[in-house]
Amino acid sequence: MHIEVDPDKCIYCKTCEMVCSYVKTKEFNPSNSLIRIFREDVSNLGSHVCKQCKQAECVKACRYSALKQGEKIVMLDRKKCVNCGRCYVACPYHAIWEVNGKAMKCDVCLACIKYCPRFAIKVDSNDPKS
Repeated sequence: MHIEVDPDKCIYCKTCEMVCSYVKTKEFNPSNSLIRIFREDVSNLGSHVCKQCKQAECVKACRYSALKQGEKIVMLDRKKCVNCGRCYVACPYHAIWEVNGKAMKCDVCLACIKYCPRFAIKVDSNDPKS
C-alpha cells in the first residue's frame, strides 16, 4: 500500500506538499514534505513518494534499526535514526529526506489525498518492483 500521483490529473499546485509539511512538522514548508512533485519537462510531472516496498532497500541499508518492514508499510522510528544517510542513498524512488536533522518518509497518513483539489492522489495497493 502506497501513495500514487496521477500525472494526468495533477496540476502542480503543490497543495499536497504544503498539507504534508504542515501535518508532519506544523510548518507550511514544501522542503519538509514527504511527497514531492516536480516537473520532468515542460509538459510532464513526476513525483517522489515512498512506495512502501516489500523488500525495501532502505530497511536493508539502515544499521540502526530505525527502519522496519511492517505488514503494509515501511515504518521509521525517528528516535533510532542517527541521520547517517544510508537510507537516502538506498531508496530507488528518492523518497526519504532529511527533515529537521532526521530521516523522514511517507507513512501513508492520507492527508495529501484528502486535500488534493484535482483528486490526483490515491492509495495504490499494488506492490512496486523493489
